[in-house]
Amino acid sequence: MYQVIAQDAQATWALRRLGLHVLIHDRNADAALPHFQACLRTDDRDRTTWLAIGECYRRQGTLKKGRY
Repeated sequence: MYQVIAQDAQATWALRRLGLHVLIHDRNADAALPHFQACLRTDDRDRTTWLAIGECYRRQGTLKKGRY
């Protein structure tokens, strides 16, 4: 995935997958969040990524950040 991201910074699927790996397998919401944010800079209507960001905020105990 790192190679794909290095070649195409807009590879949203790779950014999302990397973020999910870090969030689920490494259980590190702080480290996963930047990957999801980068994904949203390319496609801000990606519902899966918005849900993942919400999960990061929930795990950080900062769920209020996810509200408008």
